[in-house]
Amino acid sequence: MDAPFLGVIFIQWARGPKDRLASLRLTGGGMAMVRENDIVNGLRVVRIEREGLVLSWKGQQYREVVERF
Repeated sequence: MDAPFLGVIFIQWARGPKDRLASLRLTGGGMAMVRENDIVNGLRVVRIEREGLVLSWKGQQYREVVERF
């Protein structure tokens, strides 16, 4: 897939979708904090899960997992 690079740094998961938050590492070293339905670098955050994100790029969905250190 030709989607922009996006690494999940951490997730603040909650039962209510509006309370979920994720910290992301972007192409070029930038960072972003996102919630469900936010768009960053052209990627839409479909859902924030405990283990990662479901993202949409050009109509296709895929999962990006939390990086383990």
